[in-house]
Amino acid sequence: MQTIIVNSRGQVRPTRVTKEQGDITPVAFDFSLLLPVVDSYTVQGDMPVTGHTRDGSRITVTLNTGQACRIYDLVVRATGNGETRAATVQVKVEDRERGWNSMDCGCGGYW
Repeated sequence: MQTIIVNSRGQVRPTRVTKEQGDITPVAFDFSLLLPVVDSYTVQGDMPVTGHTRDGSRITVTLNTGQACRIYDLVVRATGNGETRAATVQVKVEDRERGWNSMDCGCGGYW
């Protein structure tokens, strides 16, 4: 599981998540440094997700497979103590084929 930290100034680290095509990947958004309690949240963006859950100030989003060689946006908006903050990350889906190296999805070669 990859973890996205939202610090006390609202900055998000890391800002990009990489996953392989075909993998269903959980990503945790940790708002604990910014919001001690998350009362509600929304998940938006063009990245397909299979589900999401909340545990205190941590929101876990399960990413669906996605399309290879594509970059998606994923936004989690959390509200706590009357304050709403958003964490935006890019999700890069890498190609995964046996014996093929996509070399950053631009060109490739067999290995």
